This record gives sequence, C-alpha cells and structure tokens, in this order.
Amino acid sequence: MLGISTRQLNRALAHLVSIKAITLKNKSITILDCECLSRIDNSNE
Repeated sequence: MLGISTRQLNRALAHLVSIKAITLKNKSITILDCECLSRIDNSNE
C-alpha cells in the first residue's frame, strides 16, 4: 500500500509521462530516464 489515492497516483504518473521519465503502455510502466527519477527522489530529502 502506498497511502495515495488513485487520483493522486494518476496525476503523478501523467506528470512523469509528460517529462518523458516513463512511458505507460498496456498496463506496463517503462522507465526512460533513471537520472530524472533519481533527481526527483533526491529533491524530496
């Protein structure tokens, strides 16, 4: 469990798609930019 609503998760995923960090296709997530995701993670510390 993530403790996040479906709406919040969809918005977060849509944002990651918009910045080309991930793709969503056929219920699968493909990471396109690991460095981008790492920068997002580090900015939350």
